[in-house]
Amino acid sequence: MLVETLIGHGGSIFVGIGEASIGEKRTLDTYLKLVKSQSKGLLAVQLMDSSALLDEVHILSAVQNAVNAWKGNYMISRSLDVEIVLYASGQKQISRALQQVGISEATVSVAVVVLGVDKDTVRSTLLETMKSIGSPITTEFSPSLDKVHRIMESFDISESEIRVFTESRKLEDLKEAVSRCIASRVSSVALDA
Repeated sequence: MLVETLIGHGGSIFVGIGEASIGEKRTLDTYLKLVKSQSKGLLAVQLMDSSALLDEVHILSAVQNAVNAWKGNYMISRSLDVEIVLYASGQKQISRALQQVGISEATVSVAVVVLGVDKDTVRSTLLETMKSIGSPITTEFSPSLDKVHRIMESFDISESEIRVFTESRKLEDLKEAVSRCIASRVSSVALDA
């Protein structure tokens, strides 16, 4: 579990990020009701399929860019929670973004993102939401070569792009290179919007 302060225009905004394995399978409607019940007094609560997200840096980058779009009045969507999904997916179309990082029947673990102006409320809502979903995962967003390669394919990251950052095939080096490529994709979502 991670709670960070975001760089913003006046006032602090806190983001909480965690991962939980799904206890019992639920319908999408049930997840939407959970998010709605948890979001009172917060800027956003978002759930995404954690298998489609590289790591906390990927999510932090998406959230910071979504907040920048919100504060700068250039959001693509009408809500901050959907804007987070757009940036996390690197997509400009909501339906594609939800296909890429949204929760589905195949989802095994969920990335939980909570955004607010009170750090304690963000932290407690994050913990409560993760427990409502299932079991909080202590070694969050664990990488594997399979996951890194799936995310490369999802973000259309080529081997030549990876070689700009590393020639290594070690998991940590590959993950770091993919992370840099994703940061570039995430940051470019607002361009030409």
